[in-house]
Amino acid sequence: MNPEDFLSQEQAPLRRIEITLIDHVSELDLILEVLSETQEHLVIVQDYLKKTSASFIALSHFGFIESHLARQRREILNLLDITREVLNFVRQLKASREKARAFT
Repeated sequence: MNPEDFLSQEQAPLRRIEITLIDHVSELDLILEVLSETQEHLVIVQDYLKKTSASFIALSHFGFIESHLARQRREILNLLDITREVLNFVRQLKASREKARAFT
């Protein structure tokens, strides 16, 4: 096996990892979009219930739901940040291996 074949085989797992990370970023972006829509709908429903003089108990549940959605948003944003950092690291690793391959 020549060195070029070895390096391309070495790059294949990194490419698979990169593709997986890109897919995860896309999925998390979609989840974040749905979460944003849910929060918007929640505000609309809450405003409507306030206008109809809904009970305090019903309205108090919205505070719980809002805090839960906010926590979910923070967790998703943290996951996105971490995933993007790992993706950048994988890309840097691939680039450094390509440079090493150019020197061989």
